[in-house]
Amino acid sequence: MLDATDALVESLSVTQDNASDETDFCRGAHVRLSWLRKVYENACNNSPWKIAARAYLLHLVGGTIFAYKNATYLFLPTKYDKHFTNHIQCI
Repeated sequence: MLDATDALVESLSVTQDNASDETDFCRGAHVRLSWLRKVYENACNNSPWKIAARAYLLHLVGGTIFAYKNATYLFLPTKYDKHFTNHIQCI
């Protein structure tokens, strides 16, 4: 099973340090939606459209299904990462 940082690196092509810093800041398998928006914006500006689409979908899902009440953090479903990552990787 992948851990949260490995899932971020694999799905969003961020660096291991960037993913690790974010999950450390959020104290677990979580990322801030603002961090995810930055990944999306960077992908759009640099034209890796698959990464932009993946970040957008994670943001969309994070805002509806996996969000906390304050809607600022996204829980990374590492328990189900095989299925979830497969759907994200299809893009």
